[in-house]
Amino acid sequence: MTRTSSRASLRIRLRDVGAEASVPGHHTNHLLTVGVHGSAILAVAVAPAATLHAAGTALPGWGGPAIVAAQITAVVALAAIYRHGRV
Repeated sequence: MTRTSSRASLRIRLRDVGAEASVPGHHTNHLLTVGVHGSAILAVAVAPAATLHAAGTALPGWGGPAIVAAQITAVVALAAIYRHGRV
């Protein structure tokens, strides 16, 4: 049985760590916007480190910084496009 509620909630769990946010239903769009932005910020922080960890010593000396720079440039470009309402 599904319970209806006048509140919107967002739950994030990673193993034993979790977070939850709950707002009135009419603020659902704001909660989703914050969730998307938070996910993007987390991806920007984690993606370069994950790339370098996964590649290890297989990359040449210039490869790691080049891949990280490309990832950050792509995220900044997408953020600029999003901010100017082109998406």
